[in-house]
Amino acid sequence: EAPYQNIESVIVYKNRAVQMFGGSPQMAAPFAALLGRYQQELPQTTIYFMPIPIGADYYLPTKVNKGIMREKLVIDHALSLLPQQVRPVHAYEKIAQHTAEYVYFNTDHHWTGLGAYYAYTAFAEAARMAPLPLSALTKKEIPHFLGTLYHRTLSPVLKSKGDTVEYYKVPVQTSVRFYPTGSRQGQPTQLYAEYARGAGAYGVFLGGDYPMMKITSDVKNGRKIVVIKDSYGNAFAPYLASHYEEVYVLDYRHFNGNIKTLIQQEGIQELLFAHNSYVFLSAYTAQRERGFLSAAAPVARKAPASEAAP
Repeated sequence: EAPYQNIESVIVYKNRAVQMFGGSPQMAAPFAALLGRYQQELPQTTIYFMPIPIGADYYLPTKVNKGIMREKLVIDHALSLLPQQVRPVHAYEKIAQHTAEYVYFNTDHHWTGLGAYYAYTAFAEAARMAPLPLSALTKKEIPHFLGTLYHRTLSPVLKSKGDTVEYYKVPVQTSVRFYPTGSRQGQPTQLYAEYARGAGAYGVFLGGDYPMMKITSDVKNGRKIVVIKDSYGNAFAPYLASHYEEVYVLDYRHFNGNIKTLIQQEGIQELLFAHNSYVFLSAYTAQRERGFLSAAAPVARKAPASEAAP
């Protein structure tokens, strides 16, 4: 194997920064139990769980992971604990077929727009719909990106390698609003923040992390979905606009509303939990998302028709 460096618990190997993964399968039980509670309290809602790999299995040298696919062990165990009614999304296996492609950044902890695309195709299978081919999307690029793992390690190897933020624009018209903390009044924004540059270039996806966003598309099929996500979900959520008339994107760290109220008021039929391995194993995540079922705080009000212009 090629030589590697361990800098601040980040492995620099073959010109790529890779996070080590240390979770155990047993740590998945609280989140699986949480999904069971959601299914009980939202029996008319189709619920999906998409565990997102951080890429450790795909890219760590065997001298580090001893050949043990820790993320796969954790993800497989988490999916085995799901209530029968919750639909699993097999993003790990789908991405594993494409690891020679540019699916994770060299210098950042996120997946790329292409990695998120392959996860979207896995979700489409679970949701029983046909994903758009890459040829139907418009590819754009933001060059000269150095991400979080470069800034953590300051590795000259990573700096010389660098990254390009690729994003794939969906072929539908969208109207997007975000709801700041404590606000019931949505503010207009864009699906892609194409002004993003430099260390903030990953912010091209949704413009960053907001408590809640609402994406309205011209699909006009009546389908509505809520996505509860961490920052990996930012690159994923835009693809859903091609299949849903309304996509509600909630960041688990910042949203403080009542999800049952949101689903009932807006007539939402589907709910997706999209979390990377570190996040769904965290007790904090289960605690936060348990609170969404009983929160007294109101959700954002429905925007009048005048606010939803294309």
